Amino acid sequence: TPVTGVSLVAGGKDESWLDHSELSATLFTPFWSELLLTKVQNQFDLVIFDLGAGTNKFSLDFFTCAHLGIMTVLPEPTSIENAYSFLKATMGRLIDNVALNTGELSVAEKVKDLLFSYNQNEARQSYRDKLNQLYEEYPSFIEVFHSTLMARKIGFIVNQTRSQRDIEVGQSMKVICQNYFGFATCYLGHLNYDDSAWKALRNRKLLLSDFPHSVIVRKIAEVSHNIIHSLGY
Repeated sequence: TPVTGVSLVAGGKDESWLDHSELSATLFTPFWSELLLTKVQNQFDLVIFDLGAGTNKFSLDFFTCAHLGIMTVLPEPTSIENAYSFLKATMGRLIDNVALNTGELSVAEKVKDLLFSYNQNEARQSYRDKLNQLYEEYPSFIEVFHSTLMARKIGFIVNQTRSQRDIEVGQSMKVICQNYFGFATCYLGHLNYDDSAWKALRNRKLLLSDFPHSVIVRKIAEVSHNIIHSLGY
């Protein structure tokens, strides 16, 4: 790109190989290896994946492989519900990955059944509490899973905020995610609703160059600083 030190690989369309489980399984591992090799050879400090919405297993794998998984949410009930559904799917995928590494596939299925089963008497019980209970029955598996859970961090960004109440959604999600799911979490900040964003899109220009003095550009800079700081840079 014209920006020194910034490279971009654009995805122009949905990857068809994701729809074929056998093919995708053979391509995913070498793709990941090439990615890590490229990072080292080109001395990139950061690699950012812009993942599509939904719970495709490869989106979940990329998300769980990241040192920091960033979730952007709108301050609306449907967006927040989708975020929690994604976190639940992420937890399930991590259990599958732990099972592959430990060889305890049958234990993983039992853990998922007990963890995600709905019982009216346990309606208010968090996944975190359930995991603590499951530790008594499957201590070695839960211990590895807990270490896997804590080795990753999830950050929240609230987009298109219009009020203080909207801004506070991110902090609430951080606390709930930490207490209910058990993930290590952080609140990375908010981006205000700004007409500059859709104007820049309509002009087919970068927001930063088209409206460099807008409030949202300043907020993007603040969020970016928080992301870099959370990664230890």
